[in-house]
Amino acid sequence: MPCPRDFADYMRGRHRQALRTNVGHARRGGLVVHSYAVDNWFPGIADDRREALSPGPIERWLVTDADGTYVGDSILSVDRDVALLHGLVSFAPNARWLLHAAIIERLCGDAKVLLTNSDDAYLLAPGNQHFQRLLGFRISRLEIAETPNPAPPSSPHPAGLRWPPEVPSPAASRAAMHSHRSFRPCRSSRLPDGPCEGQPDDACGLPK
Repeated sequence: MPCPRDFADYMRGRHRQALRTNVGHARRGGLVVHSYAVDNWFPGIADDRREALSPGPIERWLVTDADGTYVGDSILSVDRDVALLHGLVSFAPNARWLLHAAIIERLCGDAKVLLTNSDDAYLLAPGNQHFQRLLGFRISRLEIAETPNPAPPSSPHPAGLRWPPEVPSPAASRAAMHSHRSFRPCRSSRLPDGPCEGQPDDACGLPK
């Protein structure tokens, strides 16, 4: 999906009403988004995409509920103008909507396009395709141009990720992890939860 330059413009309009509504439900339910950087991530042993993914710096995005329990997780790579959503899972209603909106707000003005590594978009069920369209994703033809790219900085020990997330200690958290700023409530009619609420995340066509 093309990344907007302004987050307010992205959230505005009837085509984003379901997103605004579910983000509002998530905030009122006490869900909070956090993020921190991992400078040398590599895919887990059980990841069937392991051979196709290269180690490198990523951003870990998490959602906690009012009790501090982790209810959402996502891995994002940002390389210059291109961002890649490696995966997004959630275990609470509306968590995925809040997590997606927070990631888009972070990318506004920084990246030009957000890609996913989900299954072939043409094979997704019509309802899944509709869900992705609500978020702004679309099928596009990409032309890959190879350019020299300096090696990213890395730590001496690669960091594999596990669930539940292993977050820094409270002292380190204050320096390395920040709570994402709250979304302002939007004035919109109250709609039922959007598509895919209460269903497994893979039913929404987003990568797991």
